[in-house]
Amino acid sequence: MDKDSIQVVKDYIEAWNNNDSERMKSLVHPNYSVGKRTRDSYTIIEDEVPYFEANNTEKNEIDLLLLRMKKYHKGLSEFNMALIDINSLGTHVWADMDLTGIHSGPLFGISPSNNPLLIRGMFHYQIKDGLLYKADWLYDTVSLLKQFGKSIKGANITEAAQYLSLLSKMGLIDSSDKI
Repeated sequence: MDKDSIQVVKDYIEAWNNNDSERMKSLVHPNYSVGKRTRDSYTIIEDEVPYFEANNTEKNEIDLLLLRMKKYHKGLSEFNMALIDINSLGTHVWADMDLTGIHSGPLFGISPSNNPLLIRGMFHYQIKDGLLYKADWLYDTVSLLKQFGKSIKGANITEAAQYLSLLSKMGLIDSSDKI
């Protein structure tokens, strides 16, 4: 019998919070993958916000997951994934979470600011054989970029253009929009 899908996700969150690679490996299906929509949304901004190390073909998805977990813990002291709400339908689980921490190390190629960060996100997980099989997520990236100091307010024209270009690449504004 498969583990309860919601419990698998709660255990996964606990492994993230504890930076526990061994526990994480025990919770993730051997064929684990990140969904195409999530991967595509980060690929288009890879130069500005390196996240997946898209050119890294030597590692499998589980190794890359563990690498991302380590990077979050290195970049954010006091790292915590707080579950706001969770729902499931069979093997599909949706979680509303806040990721918090102090930006005390490099994160997404951005130098530490020593400021508190709040990353809001919606996550969709698929469970197979009692293990995490597939993950997709969407962060409040605009708010996150502002917390990293990448906003138009107080920016010079070059910084503003770079920020607007990034928002356009992410599909958050139309490149023909007038500001």
